[in-house]
Amino acid sequence: MKPWCSWLGISAATGVLGWVACVVPAGADEAQAASGKSHAFRVVSRNGVPQLTQDGAPVRARIFWGAAGGGGATHIGTDWRTVEFQFTAPEDDNCVAMHLRFGEDSGNIWFDDVHVKDVDSGPALVACDFEGGQDAFDKEWKFWCEGFRDNPPVSMTVEPAPDGGAGHVLHVKLTAEPKTQGFHLFRPELTLVKDHRYQVSIRVRADAERPFRPTFHHQGDDFRMQGGLPSPFGAQVALAAAQGVDLVSFGASAGWAEPGKEPNFFHLDRACREALAANPNALLLPRIGMHPPAWWARAHPDDVMRYEGGEVTNAPSVASVQYRADAAEALRRAIRYCMAQEGCRNFATWWMDLGATGWFNDAKLWEEMGRFKAMEETLLANPVPFKPAVAAVLDERSMRYVAAAGASAATTRPLIYTGRANLHRMGTPFGQYLLDDVAAGRVSARQYVFLAAWALTGAERQALKDLASRASVIWCWAPGYINLDNGRVGTETVTDLTGFDVKRLPDVTPARVKATDAGLAAGLPAEFAPAKPVQPLLSPVPGPGDTVLAQFAGGEPAVVLRNGSGGPVLFVGTTEIPPALHRYAARLAGIHLYTETDANVYANGPFLAIHAAADGTLAVDTGSTGPVTDEMDGRVLGAGPRLELALKKGETRVLRLAP
Repeated sequence: MKPWCSWLGISAATGVLGWVACVVPAGADEAQAASGKSHAFRVVSRNGVPQLTQDGAPVRARIFWGAAGGGGATHIGTDWRTVEFQFTAPEDDNCVAMHLRFGEDSGNIWFDDVHVKDVDSGPALVACDFEGGQDAFDKEWKFWCEGFRDNPPVSMTVEPAPDGGAGHVLHVKLTAEPKTQGFHLFRPELTLVKDHRYQVSIRVRADAERPFRPTFHHQGDDFRMQGGLPSPFGAQVALAAAQGVDLVSFGASAGWAEPGKEPNFFHLDRACREALAANPNALLLPRIGMHPPAWWARAHPDDVMRYEGGEVTNAPSVASVQYRADAAEALRRAIRYCMAQEGCRNFATWWMDLGATGWFNDAKLWEEMGRFKAMEETLLANPVPFKPAVAAVLDERSMRYVAAAGASAATTRPLIYTGRANLHRMGTPFGQYLLDDVAAGRVSARQYVFLAAWALTGAERQALKDLASRASVIWCWAPGYINLDNGRVGTETVTDLTGFDVKRLPDVTPARVKATDAGLAAGLPAEFAPAKPVQPLLSPVPGPGDTVLAQFAGGEPAVVLRNGSGGPVLFVGTTEIPPALHRYAARLAGIHLYTETDANVYANGPFLAIHAAADGTLAVDTGSTGPVTDEMDGRVLGAGPRLELALKKGETRVLRLAP
């Protein structure tokens, strides 16, 4: 058999795995696969825009990821139901188990008449009607869960059929708690013959609706799946193809074999065949997992990760009709929001069916994503670099200096993590950049927001000073405070970098600040930033002509505005910048604001995407005259530059502006 890489047009000799895909007709044999046409995919810069190209031509950067061969699921309820399916064994395997999974919620499940038959040769692998009693069940069947050694709260008893039925059944009573996580029954010691078909029949019911997932696995090491109900992988590949998405990615084993044994790539072979059966034009991009197999972990016990503690989540009930309706609408909005900003910012998207549960097995979902095809093709034909006027700048090295327990909650979280939401809502687009690129002159913007620049060398300080002499700048919390040339901290380097004299406040000073009259007139909220003390807090000393926009609790200046040679300069001594302050600074710098109200804004080429942060009518300034069209339905909404949009919170509108 040819190596799996031959299916993908990859050299077995070199082992090079790049963005290479192979179009192989569905059901192709090895000869056809070897002659299949290979395509070279590369990300190239065209007019300053990163684009995915196929054989040199730009294509939509859209990829579907699914879990091939993952096995599907069905549902069981209060009435007896016979679940039936067939599968074909992918390999000879004399160490197989049938697994029965039915969720982990508390409840009762009953089984009867479990049969597995080799269709091609006739013998029955499993013929279980539970008439042999408890002893026969205990001998043939096993179970597993997280606490299977700790007497988990599960009972499995063979008893007379409920409701006066004939014969005996297996009654499983499950109580949901940490010990029972992952609970399932399995019937081991089965043998499968390669290419033989197997007929499976299971009679089952429960006291309430719950999922049911019967599968067959190699019992040990990688526990690879050998059969089960049809997975949603193929259906989703076909749905993606209908919307012009032929790039298909999937997880696959690296075939990591024990010393002296041949690697087994049947997982990857099966995934290729499933994808090509659903879409003969699929371009395959495997995601090869490098997680070591169980035998390796046993052989190297000191080289594996060890975790402690546990995790509890608060999730909504999927049984709620209202929740499902609201979630569907929220999902539709989320798709438009993500697709709109990804299109404007020249991003690629990778749609992933995580857990092989059919996340994308919905034609309406793909129709919604397909609405963006015209927008994407416009940007492919006329690529426009995403170069917004505002640049948010982050230094990775500086981030490593905020490591004290709990320190990030009042520093980098409000300033950077949730601070991105504030930047998004100022009314004009912004870009995110690393300080290395900014200092090297690779980024051109009208205003730079230095979110994390507190650990710098002298050369880096000089580069940023030069930049500040010709652009508007917002200096955020302790810029330049750490001198990497000598490892010292102090206010001298802050002054050298920013031009502001600063005073360090007592360590007990809260980071929360109050807007001054000038700040309130500029639109700032009355109070903002964390109430927790932060060390260090630096108070900028106002000079002649400077304006104090906010103060610390003791009256010390916290936010000071200065007119610099390159435009307005702000020193923000606290650890949060509200959207209104970003908006005010952008307006002073002469940057076009598409809206004066909190809303996420993305713009590139002829497109303007607006995501509402609240219900109401949003006044939009498109910045140009001419008709404005809704990109999703083609309606003419009015003419620029002034436009009003009635929006619901979370709604996204994608506008096409006339040239």
